[in-house]
Amino acid sequence: MPSRTASGGSVDKPKGLTRMLTWRRHDSTSTLVSDEPAFGKKTDEPTEILDTTSRLVALRKKMLEETIDYFIIPSEDGHLSEYVADSDKRVRYISGFTGSAATAIVSKRSAYLFVDSRYWIQAEQELDGNWTVHKTGTPEIKDWLDWAITCPRGSKIAIDSRMISHERATKLYKGLCERGSKLAHPRQNLVDLIWDDRPQRPKNPVFVQPVEFTGKDIKEKLSDVRRWIRKQNAAIGKDKGVTRHASNASQSKPGATPPKETIKRSNTSPNGASGKLSSTPPPQPPSAVPARMNNPGVKRSNSSPSAAAGPSGADKISAVFVSDLASIAYTLNLRGSDILYNPVFTAYLLIGVEGKTTLFIDKVKVPTEVRDYLHENGVSIREYSDVWTFLRAKQWGDGKVVINPDTPYAVSLIIGSSRYSVLPSYIEEIKAVKNDVEVSGMRAAYIRDGVALVRWFAWLDQKFSQGYEITEWEASEKLTNFRDDELRAPGAPKMFQGPAYENIVASGANAALPHYAPSQGGSKMISRDEPFLVDSGGQYRDGTCDTTRTVHFGYPTVEQAEAFTRVLQGHMAIETAVFPAGTSGSQLDVLARKALWRDGLNYLHGTGHGVGSFLNVHEGPHSFQSTTPLQPGHVITNEPGYYKDGEFGVRIESALLVREVVTKRQQDEDMWLGFERLTQAPIQLKMVRASMLTKDERQWIKDHNNNVRKTLEPYLAEDKRALKWLRRECQKGFGNEGKGSAGLSIEWD
Repeated sequence: MPSRTASGGSVDKPKGLTRMLTWRRHDSTSTLVSDEPAFGKKTDEPTEILDTTSRLVALRKKMLEETIDYFIIPSEDGHLSEYVADSDKRVRYISGFTGSAATAIVSKRSAYLFVDSRYWIQAEQELDGNWTVHKTGTPEIKDWLDWAITCPRGSKIAIDSRMISHERATKLYKGLCERGSKLAHPRQNLVDLIWDDRPQRPKNPVFVQPVEFTGKDIKEKLSDVRRWIRKQNAAIGKDKGVTRHASNASQSKPGATPPKETIKRSNTSPNGASGKLSSTPPPQPPSAVPARMNNPGVKRSNSSPSAAAGPSGADKISAVFVSDLASIAYTLNLRGSDILYNPVFTAYLLIGVEGKTTLFIDKVKVPTEVRDYLHENGVSIREYSDVWTFLRAKQWGDGKVVINPDTPYAVSLIIGSSRYSVLPSYIEEIKAVKNDVEVSGMRAAYIRDGVALVRWFAWLDQKFSQGYEITEWEASEKLTNFRDDELRAPGAPKMFQGPAYENIVASGANAALPHYAPSQGGSKMISRDEPFLVDSGGQYRDGTCDTTRTVHFGYPTVEQAEAFTRVLQGHMAIETAVFPAGTSGSQLDVLARKALWRDGLNYLHGTGHGVGSFLNVHEGPHSFQSTTPLQPGHVITNEPGYYKDGEFGVRIESALLVREVVTKRQQDEDMWLGFERLTQAPIQLKMVRASMLTKDERQWIKDHNNNVRKTLEPYLAEDKRALKWLRRECQKGFGNEGKGSAGLSIEWD
């Protein structure tokens, strides 16, 4: 551990760090706003709205040629990624909307954009008059899919089958059939046919993520998947002896309904997981299976593979097909840069139970050293486009392929219902449970990121005190610069790889847009009279970060301080929660909202999501909206908020590690869980109304900031300005209640 001293004394440099930020001489005072041409420049001109008329005319011409009544354009790519490469930003091309999540539906005369609450205001601001915004998540419109099902009877509705999941396509197909409508899949995406200057698919080189960061090598991970396949086969063999008679009886009757698929989750912890799991298998919703599938369902069993002989021939599971880019990167211990902010690469993967593994990727992206690494580990390489020929010809051999409910529908269509089984993604499950090495890396990454945030806040504070005007975009760029200027020993490898997502740096009314991102030509000056929100994180070789803090550079109003305090109370309630094993995030979600609800306030986005280990900042299957039980080793964000349209927004976000805790009266067989905070960033006490807090809540905030100060002080010894700012922020009193004429802040204890 680095040496620490009391806050009033000197600070020693940390020593003996392993995979942790160390020292490179740099003071955050070395760069002034006035020294940089971009800073101090007024850039709050309005952003130009795209005229989509000609693009919609061209699209409707293609729709007419295909006799399509409605064409659906999701924002996802052929792997159903949340964030996509420029070549896959079809929604942005056709509508001008720049958010990361939306679905466009174009009819012969109208155009609709479906967005969730994060983008309601942004969509209204960015779309031209050709478009109507539909706000999903409301009683009127729960989802674009439900809306599409209610289109006029007999309609022909089309979508690229690569860009809708097996589960959702099955639901859409069934709903349309019941109304006499048709679901069609054009041979080529209609938007691609009219997109003349569409960017090329990225061909950036992939690279190996060393085991010193992953904690498990590629052979271990592939063995885990094959062991899981054998367990499914053993369960099938065991179940067939019990269910064959009933299954045959049901199928012998005309019109009989095939047996429903049931899934039992294993209660064994993935190898290398940090912590242990509940002894009671948690309940899980069944996977979606097309109605036309007549084969018996697959049960997941806790018995060992040797408990049953297993199926043979067409009934056995021979391979797992993986389309999710983060899951492919995780399994192979590879990373890439095909998608901005996400260290993944475009590929498909098939893992065979008998040792044959095939990676479908543009071969030009695979350097010689990576090719040799894959060959040594039994992974063959084929061209990315070969995947469809491979699947159509069933080149994996006998048996079935496992797909998961989120696999692109194109995959299940081309394989055929008799040759696949639908099960939850095992790789997604084990990827989410961080092992000890990954947990250590995440802790190190959040300290490194916290240092950058403190240096940045100290820089902002000084510039404002000197009278400088700074735009949101300028501040955003400077934050990335501080992360890039990481503290490290001479010769040590660079850990910062870029932002984990687009910086959300928002002042005043812009902070009421949950996913606002400033642009160089359209950002506003940061106000001293309004709350200021920053939601930002770095991608490091040892972890992915996601942190939000809301501050005020002047004095908050009573309304702003009360809203901040209610959000903070929800944040504290989540972080201090203790709960029995088997509890899901959705069961804890109300804790984050209780204080807000007391004042009739709420927020419409999720309370938090999983976070990858140098992977995607949004990771499943767990979240505070999910029914997936939380497990030791899960990393999840805690981010309640409040947004007053047109005025201000508040959000406080920290990343939490789920871990086992010991309670006062627990029994030997019980397991209780709680959270360890990874984020290292102070919470501004100026925004807090202490009179609204309990004594325990006031003490929690003091302890939080004191722990942040003690953790970060050793890494700021050579940045006197940042160290001074950190100490001042962490030792201030609460809020602006009881302020005297001299501006004295009185702390009520």
